[in-house]
Amino acid sequence: MTLYAVIFDPANGQIHWTVTGTTREELEMSVPEYLDWMIIPDDVYVDVNADYVKDGSIVKRPLMEVTWRYDAVARDIVVEKIPVGAMVTVRNWQGVVNDGFIVWRVAEPGFYRIYIELFPYQPEWVHAEIT
Repeated sequence: MTLYAVIFDPANGQIHWTVTGTTREELEMSVPEYLDWMIIPDDVYVDVNADYVKDGSIVKRPLMEVTWRYDAVARDIVVEKIPVGAMVTVRNWQGVVNDGFIVWRVAEPGFYRIYIELFPYQPEWVHAEIT
């Protein structure tokens, strides 16, 4: 009989990979000391990018649901509803959000991609085209 398991970080539930084996001992041998594992039913599909372990269950990572707007007078892109502690990357700049929003001064028209990440949320891209 084939057993299926997820290997995850016990601190935050982030799934690192899935593994199969024929015995619990065989599965346990593939788990580094700093990670944990659990057997899952063979009919459960696990997406290591979209799922995580929460309270012993496989669940979908939540969406951030950030919003953005362009202030044409100030020439600012304003991104709001960012989870506190998220890492934000815009062009060559990167920083941690501690107040739930960022304001990006637009020096010239163009296409701006803003990447936001904070586990367990799914990463978010904001695509702003400023003309």
